[in-house]
Amino acid sequence: GVNPDDVKQPMDLHTVEEHLARDRTLEYSEKRYKFVAQFAHDVRVVFKNGFLLTRVRDYDKSGKKDLGANKTFKATEDACKRFEDSLAALEAELDQRGPAVPLSGRCQLLLSDLRHNPLSEWFRRDDVDTNLDDVQRALTSDIESNPLGEGADFVEAFEENVNLVWSNAIKYNGTKGWIGTVAKMLQRTFGARIAALR
Repeated sequence: GVNPDDVKQPMDLHTVEEHLARDRTLEYSEKRYKFVAQFAHDVRVVFKNGFLLTRVRDYDKSGKKDLGANKTFKATEDACKRFEDSLAALEAELDQRGPAVPLSGRCQLLLSDLRHNPLSEWFRRDDVDTNLDDVQRALTSDIESNPLGEGADFVEAFEENVNLVWSNAIKYNGTKGWIGTVAKMLQRTFGARIAALR
């Protein structure tokens, strides 16, 4: 069931908004959000906490349909999707305006973002068949043999390795529960970001 003790990193959108407002008045070195990734991290913590506190369940303890928790879970999922879609569009725009980075570096940046995403916590654990640390090892090995990440095979192998993490999570947890939902969301976000690499 719902256990507020599951929330190890308290964060809410009002606090994020306060940080943004305060950052407008501070010198760069004093800002909380120096990079988009830092802002995204705090917003994703809000969504992670929302998923933890409203894990999908069909019935409450008395056996009655618990529609309230499911509506809150769905609202969290929808808000997270909108945020990730907006963030992916912003990342694509920044990629276009930024300096040229070899494919290997862009894959590394994307994987780093995934590994630092609070929602990916459950996909970095050692007790899962394929986790994001396994993908990091495979990518490091691929970069050693192909430093610039040249060729379509490089990106395809990276994409395949990351998608294996999501598909295993969905295979073993289903698509209805919170692990499957978060895996689908990360898979969707990753799909949008990897498409921008091509």
